[in-house]
Amino acid sequence: MAWKGVSGNSFPGDPITSDMYRDIGSAVKNLVAALALKLSEEGLLSLEDPVSQWLPGYRNVDGRVTIRQLLDHTSGIGNFTANQSFWNAVFRDPTRRWLPEEVLSYIGA
Repeated sequence: MAWKGVSGNSFPGDPITSDMYRDIGSAVKNLVAALALKLSEEGLLSLEDPVSQWLPGYRNVDGRVTIRQLLDHTSGIGNFTANQSFWNAVFRDPTRRWLPEEVLSYIGA
């Protein structure tokens, strides 16, 4: 038997519903790390692979950064959530669905 429930507001006056898409924030780091380690163990990628081998180029992201550097937080890539311009854009349109390249454009901007 599965339990399904919600509590709280997405934004003031906007209650969360069970059919809303939500990100899981920092919890996803553990899932991605476990997947990367499993893929490495299976020989499908190397932790020394540059991200440019697996992802398209993004502004403000050095494609030479390795998967290992991403996983151990030594890549030097900035955190988009530290950019107030990002939050200004989020609060201007809280229901907007962001594309990865849109979010990543706030790194170091």
